[in-house]
Amino acid sequence: MAPKTEPGMRKTGTPKGGLRTRHSVNRKSEEPLYLQMVRALKDEIVRGVYPVGSQLPTEEELCERFSVSRYTVREALRRLREDRLVSSRQGAGTTVVPPRPSDSYVHEVMSINDLVAFATGVRFDIDTIEMITADAKLAPRIGCAIGESWLAVRGFRHTEDADLPVCFTEVYINGSSPRLDGFCSVIAAPSST
Repeated sequence: MAPKTEPGMRKTGTPKGGLRTRHSVNRKSEEPLYLQMVRALKDEIVRGVYPVGSQLPTEEELCERFSVSRYTVREALRRLREDRLVSSRQGAGTTVVPPRPSDSYVHEVMSINDLVAFATGVRFDIDTIEMITADAKLAPRIGCAIGESWLAVRGFRHTEDADLPVCFTEVYINGSSPRLDGFCSVIAAPSST
């Protein structure tokens, strides 16, 4: 006998392991609702809940699941398309696509917790810290408008037990972030260790 699905649920929109429970976004968070959705859906794509070739739930299903408006869902899906995780066609839904090879790796950090997880097991030796203005080349890389101010922190990442760097890292922090106040003065004078 075929497994039953709830009315209105498409088989392609059902994650592995069964139906999703209703997942509300944290409305008290400073993080925009669409970014909370992006994070949750990215996590599910990476974990294989929605494997390559599968379809994400419909806009209506995502509205219900996250308790958000259709506008918020569309912005989240737009971000996932920008990150090249999904493709959308009107009437055909949103499909998870295979990753494209790239000459650089981008790790998006949206919270302090993401930054801590990114730093686990490595040390980051800061080379330069400066306020910059995003130009036509940088703006598309970091997903911002040309002319926005950003704090650029550049340096090398090392594993804890090695002197040779693992990679060169650039971290961009939005200059208009309220959490940046005071942060600049703390990191402006790197220690001499």
